[in-house]
Amino acid sequence: MASSIVMGVTALVFCTWAVSLAGLASVQDKCESGWSDALGLAINGYSTGLACYSFFRYYWFIVSLEVCLIFGLAGVLASGAYAKFRNSFLGLFCVATLLYIQMSDTSLTTDTLTADAAQSQLKNRVRTWIAGSIMTATVNCFLIIALGMTESDAAPAAHHAAEEKANAV
Repeated sequence: MASSIVMGVTALVFCTWAVSLAGLASVQDKCESGWSDALGLAINGYSTGLACYSFFRYYWFIVSLEVCLIFGLAGVLASGAYAKFRNSFLGLFCVATLLYIQMSDTSLTTDTLTADAAQSQLKNRVRTWIAGSIMTATVNCFLIIALGMTESDAAPAAHHAAEEKANAV
């Protein structure tokens, strides 16, 4: 029962991860050579003096870590080894959630500094990155709750429902 809930929430995490991936990739696509110094000095979470291909490297690490965790959890669920690896994934998704919260903060601050830009396309790309970051962090929280549930936690509800059906007859 609990593993089917985890699989459903994992699929939802994958969907929100795809939005954060698209947002990050689209913002990096519009990167200009002066961003590293202009944004790096004004926003926590960015480094200065970097070329565009390495300016977002920390956030690419976060996005890559998340997809590895998603596919790893899906593989564990498919192989039937969920009980053995549940606590490991619980801890790893806690770390990934905190990283996504930090990425949300950086993308929100980026939006405030680029909101007045004449390029509305850049503004929309940053907002896609914001949406993906916030949604992934939020759904990761739901996944942490689902991973924390054990079969014994889910069983009383199922047992109670079966009892109600038996009493109804």
